[in-house]
Amino acid sequence: MHGTDASFEYAVQEIGCQAVPLLDRPGVGIVSALFDSSFYIEIEGGLVCLGHTEMHTSSLNLVTDVPASVHWSASGLRTGDPVWISADKLRVGNRFVFSTDTATQWSPNPIPTTWTTASLKAGLDLASEIGECLAPNEGLARFIQTPRPQFDLLTVCAYAASPIDGFYHWLSNMHPGPNWPPGLLGLGPGLTPSGDDFIGGMMIAFHVIGNGRTAKKIWRVVKPHAANMTNAISCAHLQSAAEGYGSAALHHALAAILCGRKKDIRLAMIGAAAIGHTSGWDALAGAVVAWQAWQAWQPV
Repeated sequence: MHGTDASFEYAVQEIGCQAVPLLDRPGVGIVSALFDSSFYIEIEGGLVCLGHTEMHTSSLNLVTDVPASVHWSASGLRTGDPVWISADKLRVGNRFVFSTDTATQWSPNPIPTTWTTASLKAGLDLASEIGECLAPNEGLARFIQTPRPQFDLLTVCAYAASPIDGFYHWLSNMHPGPNWPPGLLGLGPGLTPSGDDFIGGMMIAFHVIGNGRTAKKIWRVVKPHAANMTNAISCAHLQSAAEGYGSAALHHALAAILCGRKKDIRLAMIGAAAIGHTSGWDALAGAVVAWQAWQAWQPV
């Protein structure tokens, strides 16, 4: 860290692929949300998230060399502080400057070409077994299990069952099913609610198997409801998922499941599950449900 009386200077080490076009021209933004380990910057065209050195790699994230001991909520930053974007720097408020000229760009690895419907089935079967052992009761993780378990009343899973059934109906004939998608959007607690992470996982899963067309159809039915049913940060992550992008850990787990790599799936799922409180599990569950539905409804 380098500093003066007025500012501290850090370096951005990695920029997610969806953040790059938002930062590739001079402009002005604001700090729109502030947390201990990260903060969001609103820029014309979207949001990016800037965090410390231990922040996970993801499409909208800027990983910096800021020590994990720094708490942004106690750093003097405030929501509404201006952000100035130049060719090689971000200046945040009057205290922090982040150089971007040596940052690497992260994008997910190309879609595996070796997968088959048999490898996907094997991967989903093992994911179900792992989910039965490890998935928490919070959020929507239990939808990873096949067959679907019985859910206690008044749980997030119980509320989600009807709209998820509606998704199956929608995928079979492209007509909205019961409570799909409004019943999932904004469902559950957290910065990115479980239902939103689940939908994001669905869209990414379709992109991973080369079916981006269905992912974009999902987004077209979700987008009109999103602004009124969830928050701006979650909307930004849903938009990124609609383009096929999420966290590096999620992409790694989906590739392992898709290719049926039994020796990799457990650790990859554990890695994805470490994202957020339940966000990683929720996105995994959405991906699994999307692939199960795709297998059930694809033309013979």
